[in-house]
Amino acid sequence: MITAESITLNLKSVNLSDEQFYQLCHSNDDWRIEQTAEGELIIMPPIGAINSLS
Repeated sequence: MITAESITLNLKSVNLSDEQFYQLCHSNDDWRIEQTAEGELIIMPPIGAINSLS
C-alpha cells in the first residue's frame, strides 16, 4: 500500500549534482521528487495514493 505521506531525507553530505538529481527523478518517474536549498530530498507519493488519515 502506498500512503499519501511524503518522506524527507537529509542528503547534505551527498551533494547530488544536477545531472544525478535528474537521473534519480527520471528513474523514479512515478514519484514526485524535490530537492530543497538546504540539501533535503522530499519524496512525495504518486497522485492517487491512499491517504492513511481517511
